[in-house]
Amino acid sequence: EHLLEGVLTQMEELKSWTISCVDTTNCTNRDTFSYLAGWKLIPRVDKSGMYQLIISLKGQGWRSRDAEMNKRNQLLEMVKDFNIAKIVHGEGETILLVGHVLECVAYSDCL
Repeated sequence: EHLLEGVLTQMEELKSWTISCVDTTNCTNRDTFSYLAGWKLIPRVDKSGMYQLIISLKGQGWRSRDAEMNKRNQLLEMVKDFNIAKIVHGEGETILLVGHVLECVAYSDCL
């Protein structure tokens, strides 16, 4: 416990970390991640520290490529005013990279 307090104090002094404690005393089975209960998405961080939103654009049938391009254009129009760090297009999907967990959750709810 004393070791943890020391680490937390050091991290707070660095000013590049923001630490907030989560009260898990009332959590079922003392599950420390129960505060994520009910979330549609558990935020995923890539190796560069960005939160990823992966949007599938896949369609079926012989016109699926055209439909995919239409969906991609609609998505780009929808997110043009969002605070997105980077957009990566892949085959059948688009990945939106954002820098904050709340943006990730909010944008996920919109999309």
